[in-house]
Amino acid sequence: MRFSAGLSAAVLVAVTGCGAGESADTSQPAPEPDTTYSGIVPPVDTNPLEESDGAAIDGVQVRVPDDWEVGESDGSLCAQPPEHTECAYGALLVIPEASDRMPGGWPADDFTDADGWAPGGEDGCRSEDAAGGSVDSGDADLTVQGFTDHADGRTSHHSVWSVDCDNGESFEVRLWFLPQSDVAAYVWSVDPGHDQAYDAIAQSMDVSEYAG
Repeated sequence: MRFSAGLSAAVLVAVTGCGAGESADTSQPAPEPDTTYSGIVPPVDTNPLEESDGAAIDGVQVRVPDDWEVGESDGSLCAQPPEHTECAYGALLVIPEASDRMPGGWPADDFTDADGWAPGGEDGCRSEDAAGGSVDSGDADLTVQGFTDHADGRTSHHSVWSVDCDNGESFEVRLWFLPQSDVAAYVWSVDPGHDQAYDAIAQSMDVSEYAG
Protein backbone atom coordinates (compact mmCIF):
# COMPACT_ATOMS: atom_id res chain seq x y z
CA MET A 1 0.00 0.00 0.00
CA ARG A 2 1.33 3.42 -0.93
CA PHE A 3 0.51 6.54 1.02
CA SER A 4 -0.04 9.78 -0.82
CA ALA A 5 0.10 12.98 1.20
CA GLY A 6 -1.68 15.07 -1.41
CA LEU A 7 -4.73 14.10 -3.38
CA SER A 8 -6.44 15.61 -6.37
CA ALA A 9 -8.91 18.38 -5.87
CA ALA A 10 -11.46 15.91 -7.18
CA VAL A 11 -11.88 14.61 -3.65
CA LEU A 12 -13.03 18.05 -2.62
CA VAL A 13 -15.75 17.81 -5.25
CA ALA A 14 -16.68 14.27 -4.29
CA VAL A 15 -16.66 14.96 -0.55
CA THR A 16 -17.06 18.52 0.65
CA GLY A 17 -17.89 18.62 3.76
CA CYS A 18 -20.44 10.25 17.23
CA GLY A 19 -22.83 10.88 18.96
CA ALA A 20 -24.10 7.93 21.02
CA GLY A 21 -27.80 7.42 20.70
CA GLU A 22 -28.13 8.93 17.24
CA SER A 23 -30.33 6.75 15.07
CA ALA A 24 -31.05 6.36 11.38
CA ASP A 25 -34.27 7.12 9.52
CA THR A 26 -37.06 5.87 11.79
CA SER A 27 -38.90 4.42 8.81
CA GLN A 28 -36.14 1.84 8.45
CA PRO A 29 -34.63 -0.62 10.96
CA ALA A 30 -31.87 1.25 12.78
CA PRO A 31 -29.14 -1.09 13.95
CA GLU A 32 -27.37 -0.30 17.19
CA PRO A 33 -23.56 -0.13 16.76
CA ASP A 34 -22.98 -3.52 18.41
CA THR A 35 -25.86 -5.33 16.72
CA THR A 36 -24.97 -8.10 14.27
CA TYR A 37 -27.00 -9.18 11.26
CA SER A 38 -25.40 -12.37 9.98
CA GLY A 39 -25.47 -13.48 6.39
CA ILE A 40 -27.32 -10.50 4.94
CA VAL A 41 -24.45 -9.50 2.66
CA PRO A 42 -22.74 -12.60 1.22
CA PRO A 43 -18.97 -12.88 1.64
CA VAL A 44 -16.70 -12.26 -1.32
CA ASP A 45 -15.70 -15.35 -3.31
CA THR A 46 -11.97 -14.72 -2.96
CA ASN A 47 -9.89 -12.79 -0.47
CA PRO A 48 -8.77 -9.44 -1.93
CA LEU A 49 -7.15 -8.64 1.43
CA GLU A 50 -4.87 -11.68 1.52
CA GLU A 51 -1.98 -9.27 0.94
CA SER A 52 -3.06 -6.07 2.67
CA ASP A 53 -1.99 -3.31 5.00
CA GLY A 54 -3.80 -1.43 7.71
CA ALA A 55 -4.87 2.17 7.21
CA ALA A 56 -6.62 4.50 9.61
CA ILE A 57 -8.10 7.96 10.00
CA ASP A 58 -9.15 9.40 13.36
CA GLY A 59 -9.12 5.89 14.81
CA VAL A 60 -11.30 4.37 12.06
CA GLN A 61 -9.32 1.38 10.78
CA VAL A 62 -9.58 -0.58 7.54
CA ARG A 63 -7.52 -3.15 5.64
CA VAL A 64 -6.49 -2.16 2.11
CA PRO A 65 -4.83 -4.29 -0.61
CA ASP A 66 -1.13 -3.58 -0.50
CA ASP A 67 -0.98 -2.42 -4.11
CA TRP A 68 -3.56 0.33 -3.51
CA GLU A 69 -2.59 3.92 -2.78
CA VAL A 70 -3.92 5.54 0.38
CA GLY A 71 -4.03 9.25 1.12
CA GLU A 72 -5.88 11.76 3.24
CA SER A 73 -7.66 14.96 2.27
CA ASP A 74 -10.21 17.18 3.94
CA GLY A 75 -10.55 14.78 6.88
CA SER A 76 -11.32 11.68 4.80
CA LEU A 77 -9.20 8.67 3.91
CA CYS A 78 -9.06 7.82 0.21
CA ALA A 79 -8.05 4.39 -1.08
CA GLN A 80 -7.29 4.18 -4.80
CA PRO A 81 -6.82 0.98 -6.84
CA PRO A 82 -3.68 0.54 -8.95
CA GLU A 83 -3.37 2.82 -11.99
CA HIS A 84 -5.96 5.27 -10.60
CA THR A 85 -4.45 8.71 -10.21
CA GLU A 86 -7.31 10.73 -8.72
CA CYS A 87 -9.58 10.24 -5.73
CA ALA A 88 -12.67 9.94 -7.90
CA TYR A 89 -13.56 7.08 -10.26
CA GLY A 90 -12.67 3.78 -8.59
CA ALA A 91 -11.86 5.28 -5.18
CA LEU A 92 -13.20 4.27 -1.78
CA LEU A 93 -13.46 6.94 0.90
CA VAL A 94 -13.66 6.45 4.66
CA ILE A 95 -15.43 9.48 6.15
CA PRO A 96 -15.49 10.15 9.91
CA GLU A 97 -18.19 12.49 11.26
CA ALA A 98 -19.90 12.04 7.92
CA SER A 99 -23.30 13.64 8.45
CA ASP A 100 -21.78 16.44 10.55
CA ARG A 101 -19.44 17.41 7.71
CA MET A 102 -21.33 16.64 4.52
CA PRO A 103 -23.78 19.03 2.84
CA GLY A 104 -27.35 18.64 4.05
CA GLY A 105 -26.41 16.11 6.70
CA TRP A 106 -25.69 13.42 4.10
CA PRO A 107 -25.88 10.44 4.36
CA ALA A 108 -27.97 10.23 7.57
CA ASP A 109 -31.17 11.34 5.83
CA ASP A 110 -30.42 10.00 2.37
CA PHE A 111 -29.22 6.41 2.44
CA THR A 112 -32.72 5.03 1.76
CA ASP A 113 -33.50 7.48 -1.08
CA ALA A 114 -33.17 6.78 -4.79
CA ASP A 115 -31.41 10.13 -5.17
CA GLY A 116 -29.32 9.75 -2.01
CA TRP A 117 -26.14 8.66 -3.76
CA ALA A 118 -24.33 12.02 -3.67
CA PRO A 119 -23.65 14.62 -0.97
CA GLY A 120 -25.50 17.86 -1.53
CA GLY A 121 -27.42 16.57 -4.55
CA GLU A 122 -24.36 16.68 -6.84
CA ASP A 123 -25.56 15.43 -10.22
CA GLY A 124 -22.54 14.98 -12.48
CA CYS A 125 -21.95 11.72 -14.33
CA ARG A 126 -19.26 9.57 -12.69
CA SER A 127 -18.73 6.93 -15.36
CA GLU A 128 -15.10 6.21 -16.21
CA ASP A 129 -15.19 8.27 -19.42
CA ALA A 130 -17.26 11.16 -18.07
CA ALA A 131 -16.08 11.58 -14.46
CA GLY A 132 -15.13 15.16 -13.76
CA GLY A 133 -16.58 16.37 -17.05
CA SER A 134 -19.73 18.22 -18.02
CA VAL A 135 -22.05 15.22 -18.55
CA ASP A 136 -25.07 15.18 -16.24
CA SER A 137 -26.51 12.16 -14.50
CA GLY A 138 -30.06 10.99 -15.08
CA ASP A 139 -32.29 8.50 -13.28
CA ALA A 140 -30.96 6.61 -10.26
CA ASP A 141 -32.16 3.33 -8.78
CA LEU A 142 -31.51 2.15 -5.23
CA THR A 143 -30.65 -1.46 -6.09
CA VAL A 144 -29.49 -2.67 -2.66
CA GLN A 145 -30.73 -1.61 0.76
CA GLY A 146 -29.55 -3.86 3.55
CA PHE A 147 -26.96 -4.35 6.27
CA THR A 148 -23.29 -5.31 6.47
CA ASP A 149 -21.39 -6.73 9.45
CA HIS A 150 -17.95 -5.25 10.07
CA ALA A 151 -14.73 -6.49 11.69
CA ASP A 152 -15.57 -4.97 15.08
CA GLY A 153 -19.03 -6.57 15.25
CA ARG A 154 -20.87 -3.38 14.38
CA THR A 155 -23.45 -3.29 11.61
CA SER A 156 -23.91 -0.62 8.96
CA HIS A 157 -26.70 0.34 6.62
CA HIS A 158 -25.54 -0.71 3.14
CA SER A 159 -26.89 1.01 0.03
CA VAL A 160 -26.02 0.58 -3.65
CA TRP A 161 -27.21 2.86 -6.45
CA SER A 162 -27.16 2.42 -10.22
CA VAL A 163 -27.12 5.82 -11.90
CA ASP A 164 -27.70 6.57 -15.59
CA CYS A 165 -25.92 9.36 -17.46
CA ASP A 166 -27.15 11.64 -20.23
CA ASN A 167 -24.51 10.20 -22.57
CA GLY A 168 -26.00 6.68 -22.28
CA GLU A 169 -23.40 5.38 -19.83
CA SER A 170 -24.05 4.44 -16.21
CA PHE A 171 -22.15 4.00 -12.95
CA GLU A 172 -22.58 2.41 -9.53
CA VAL A 173 -22.19 4.03 -6.09
CA ARG A 174 -21.84 2.09 -2.80
CA LEU A 175 -22.29 3.29 0.77
CA TRP A 176 -21.86 1.72 4.19
CA PHE A 177 -23.10 3.98 7.00
CA LEU A 178 -22.83 3.52 10.77
CA PRO A 179 -25.51 5.88 12.15
CA GLN A 180 -24.47 5.93 15.82
CA SER A 181 -20.77 6.34 15.04
CA ASP A 182 -21.53 8.65 12.09
CA VAL A 183 -18.86 6.99 9.95
CA ALA A 184 -19.25 6.12 6.26
CA ALA A 185 -17.35 4.06 3.72
CA TYR A 186 -18.21 5.35 0.26
CA VAL A 187 -17.29 4.20 -3.24
CA TRP A 188 -17.53 7.32 -5.37
CA SER A 189 -17.89 5.32 -8.59
CA VAL A 190 -17.27 1.58 -8.81
CA ASP A 191 -14.51 0.22 -11.03
CA PRO A 192 -15.91 -3.26 -11.82
CA GLY A 193 -12.39 -4.68 -11.90
CA HIS A 194 -12.19 -4.17 -8.13
CA ASP A 195 -15.75 -5.17 -7.28
CA GLN A 196 -14.87 -7.62 -4.48
CA ALA A 197 -12.16 -5.43 -2.98
CA TYR A 198 -14.62 -2.65 -2.13
CA ASP A 199 -16.82 -5.00 -0.13
CA ALA A 200 -13.82 -6.56 1.62
CA ILE A 201 -12.37 -3.17 2.62
CA ALA A 202 -15.72 -2.01 3.95
CA GLN A 203 -16.25 -5.24 5.89
CA SER A 204 -12.80 -4.79 7.48
CA MET A 205 -13.81 -1.42 8.97
CA ASP A 206 -13.24 -1.16 12.73
CA VAL A 207 -14.38 1.93 14.69
CA SER A 208 -13.64 0.58 18.16
CA GLU A 209 -10.83 3.14 18.61
CA TYR A 210 -12.76 5.99 17.01
CA ALA A 211 -13.49 8.80 19.43
CA GLY A 212 -15.94 10.63 17.20
